[in-house]
Amino acid sequence: MYTKPKHIFSFYEAISRETRYRLVHLAIGRYGFKGLCRRLGISPGTLAKWQKGILHPCNENLERLINLLLQDRMLRNKTLEMIVIDIMESLVWSLNFVKNNYPEAIDRILSVASRKFNLKVR
Repeated sequence: MYTKPKHIFSFYEAISRETRYRLVHLAIGRYGFKGLCRRLGISPGTLAKWQKGILHPCNENLERLINLLLQDRMLRNKTLEMIVIDIMESLVWSLNFVKNNYPEAIDRILSVASRKFNLKVR
């Protein structure tokens, strides 16, 4: 049985505030304001703050929001696309940061990653 190492962060931590905001709006569009509050078990005040971008869903609420969206056949692909693109953008940004600021490290990182994940790196 696989046990997540303690140093590995939650999948939900990798999702940006911008994508959390977009997921909230996607869900409001589908379920309505009151319906989404009811489904997630949150107050209208909390959802209003998410909607305005004042706050964003914590990881626990984000997990419930994503699970709700993934149950909807009409929204499943859009939800997954938003999440995967967001995480890929973060990865590309991180690799470019290392490449531009620590060029001596990038070849080693890409070499290790390509072996670990069986990737073809150009």
